[in-house]
Amino acid sequence: MTFAEGLGIAANIASVCGIGFVVFQMKRDGSYASASAVTAICSNIRITLEQIGAAGRANDIARFDHLFRNLLNELELASAIVLDRAASARSGKLVNLLLIDVLKVIRDSSDLRERLESAIHSDDTFENLADFLKRHRQHFSLMIQ
Repeated sequence: MTFAEGLGIAANIASVCGIGFVVFQMKRDGSYASASAVTAICSNIRITLEQIGAAGRANDIARFDHLFRNLLNELELASAIVLDRAASARSGKLVNLLLIDVLKVIRDSSDLRERLESAIHSDDTFENLADFLKRHRQHFSLMIQ
């Protein structure tokens, strides 16, 4: 084997190892991105729920309505992230369960369902949320038209 052939073989081996490393990094970066997305989703929803609770206890209906619409927008964004599979593996499961739990509370409250319906102003309002509900239709028969 000549030096050039040996160098070519080494270069091929290095290329294969490099591809493996890139794939490993992409998978690891995807996990970090998923965890980061889930952390932001859970934090935003938790803070909004706490604010809604405080507005409800204070009987501040205008603030409650405003915060509830903010919650719906957070749920819409979270639904899009889940549907795009940007939240995956165990962290994706957590955000799915959070969305299901919050949406079940809305489903079970006629007052909150009415507020949700009044927030819909066009066919594409909360489109991702509707798609999430359809994906999990076994939980949400009362909410899906």
